[in-house]
Amino acid sequence: MGETISTGAILIRAGASLPETLRIEGETFASCWRLIKNMDGYGLDRKIRDMGWSLIRMAGEVKSLALGFDEQKTACKALKQGLARLKSYRFNCLEISQVKLQHFAGLYHARVLICPRHIQKGLNQKKADLPQD
Repeated sequence: MGETISTGAILIRAGASLPETLRIEGETFASCWRLIKNMDGYGLDRKIRDMGWSLIRMAGEVKSLALGFDEQKTACKALKQGLARLKSYRFNCLEISQVKLQHFAGLYHARVLICPRHIQKGLNQKKADLPQD
């Protein structure tokens, strides 16, 4: 398991509609998500906006908790549980706004806060892309 769950990490739904020129590295997470490498929400937002697309922060956050014996596996478990609770939402991206890990009596306790986001075309066109009068 190569996933590293940390605050600021971005996940994009596999098959999400993205700008053709957007090049991002990632690895598969929980079968239908890609965990983006070397980029946080701010960096992705800048890239998306430069291409005339928008990265919208959706209302609300989802908190998820998990217990386990391994630090990263426990954080992944908490994230997967949060994703399961978000299935009814319509979004194609998310940002992990907090990962809090505590260790007590041989067990890890992970608390993950997930903020749904959505990447979509339009709404933020550069001036050069707008029609001229």
